[in-house]
Amino acid sequence: MRLSIRWIIITTGIILLAGISATLYTIRGTNTYPNVNKKHAMLRLEDIGPGGYYSSEESLGQLRAVLDELHQQHIPFQIALIPHWKSMRSDHSWYEKGLDQPGDDPYLNKFIHLLQTAEKQGALIGMHGYTHQYGTEARGDGYQNSAIGREFAVPDAPETDEASFAAEHIEQSLTAFERAGLHPAFWESPHYKSTREQEKVFRSYVGILYQPDFYSLRSFHDLNMYENENALGKETLGSVYVPAPLKYIHDGNSVEQVLTKAADYTGLASLYFHPLLEFSYLEPVQDSDGHTQRRDGLPEYRYKADASSPLQRLTAGMAKEGYRWVALSETVPFSPAHRVVVPPGTQTSQLLIGNFTGKGHADLAIRYTDRIERIPGDYQWPRNRPQAPAQVWLTQDFKPEDRLWVSDLNHDGKDDLVQYRYETGEVLVYYSTGQSWRLPAPYGQLPIGLENVQLYRADAAKPPVFIAQKGDQLMLVSGLTKLNGPDSTMIKLPTGAKWGIGHFQSRWQNDTAVYGRDGTVTIYPNHESEPLGFRSPVTLSVKRQEKDTQMLIMDSNGDGKSDLVFYEPYRGVWQVYLNKGELHFEPMDNAYGPWARGEGRIAVSGDFDGNGKEDIGSFNPDRAALDLSLSFQPSAP
Repeated sequence: MRLSIRWIIITTGIILLAGISATLYTIRGTNTYPNVNKKHAMLRLEDIGPGGYYSSEESLGQLRAVLDELHQQHIPFQIALIPHWKSMRSDHSWYEKGLDQPGDDPYLNKFIHLLQTAEKQGALIGMHGYTHQYGTEARGDGYQNSAIGREFAVPDAPETDEASFAAEHIEQSLTAFERAGLHPAFWESPHYKSTREQEKVFRSYVGILYQPDFYSLRSFHDLNMYENENALGKETLGSVYVPAPLKYIHDGNSVEQVLTKAADYTGLASLYFHPLLEFSYLEPVQDSDGHTQRRDGLPEYRYKADASSPLQRLTAGMAKEGYRWVALSETVPFSPAHRVVVPPGTQTSQLLIGNFTGKGHADLAIRYTDRIERIPGDYQWPRNRPQAPAQVWLTQDFKPEDRLWVSDLNHDGKDDLVQYRYETGEVLVYYSTGQSWRLPAPYGQLPIGLENVQLYRADAAKPPVFIAQKGDQLMLVSGLTKLNGPDSTMIKLPTGAKWGIGHFQSRWQNDTAVYGRDGTVTIYPNHESEPLGFRSPVTLSVKRQEKDTQMLIMDSNGDGKSDLVFYEPYRGVWQVYLNKGELHFEPMDNAYGPWARGEGRIAVSGDFDGNGKEDIGSFNPDRAALDLSLSFQPSAP
């Protein structure tokens, strides 16, 4: 597989920059070198596909043993997958299998099941080209064979330099992933070989390129984030290059070489590894009769008792050097994704975000004085797909001062529209049919003149409870009555403070968070039993933010508890504070960005891709566009 010369070839054109890079390795700019001095290590399993060293059930069983070992050691990993394998046999006949292959193939079914299981356990799988080879005839350089060959920028094949060639191949790869029920987390060009114009194509389809940016010295040490717009197809914002500066393990000796470099390394200790190097350290698991046991249709393998494999030595050595293995989704908490274009002049107050159809993902709706229009969204990859035209979801007159929000009041999996009429205090609900909102039905009566109202508790067996602001007072109200109980039911808001509700203790109840202009976050827990009320507040210790920082309350990792995300529009930086339970929050090691930088931008959130994790968005009224980054964080246990 020509592993030993791969990085020599890759770095030929930039090796002279290494000394310059060492000189210029200083922390300047916004969120530059986010992994510096953090002892982050990252592992990518390379060139895995339905062929070559993985073409038999035996080799799939061996591959599973390697994946199981990593999972049991709690070492996150990424898989660079070749979705369609082509190689020429010695008799010049062709071997060809792909995830997009029609029909029922027992081997492919088992290969796909193995990948799906790895993904469910937390592995991130990316597109390593489509075939990782070129051509239909034998070549002297062997490039006709998957994993050995180039797919782009192939000598004597000028069509492989074209942007259209790149678009065709990434679309084929995306189709293969979709057919296999897999979710592409990144793109990696085979042998890192592609033209700059082709990279622009790849960045227009997915947000993360798991390869070095050869136009930036940062790639010798850390990731590089671009804030430019991607223009192929529908416009989108931003992209990320994530390198593997420690290169790869190609034999037993290279383990020690990597560990030697890691000893005094201060950047992102990212590297890649070919699992086939482990196979000789495995043995079949046998029953008492000496027969190899099988699991999920594949032979069972395990590491030999006295094994000291390259991967085992690598992981032990990195631990000794003080490294912590992190997932790509910790290094880059979100993935730059889609852009939703809205009519010019649309303001933030007109936006509604929710799961209106019951299909499990959020859509965007826009409120007008006489109607509400929904913009149907499909926020899977590719990110540059055409935007569907808006649909009238409700025809109804609304006054500018009326408060509108969405919530699933009847627990049918679809978000309904709730209206509070400022002048009368009347509360109306418009139940969702999945295709529109019905005509209004009465839902309660509140005091008039409330400036901001949200539903605090909806229980079919009890009257609804609302949380509302009037002046500098935040109160719980049920009907016309302000609640009274052993706990406080009123909060005096500091000047200029913002507030919101979230599931800080559990997914079954709401609590209240107040974000002061001084950067202080105070959480008022909900009383756990009747009557409702605010318990004694808890003040959180968070890093001092810029004065214009915005706070989102959202479940970014799908564990059912609300996290806090702070967005600094001036710098375009997003910092996640994960909810660890017991009202304790910890910042993720890495902030996200710069992405969506600019004054006047407003942060929003919603589960746009329907994976159970809420995503971030930045609305730019001047551009009449909502830019999205999908949640790319580790799944909650």
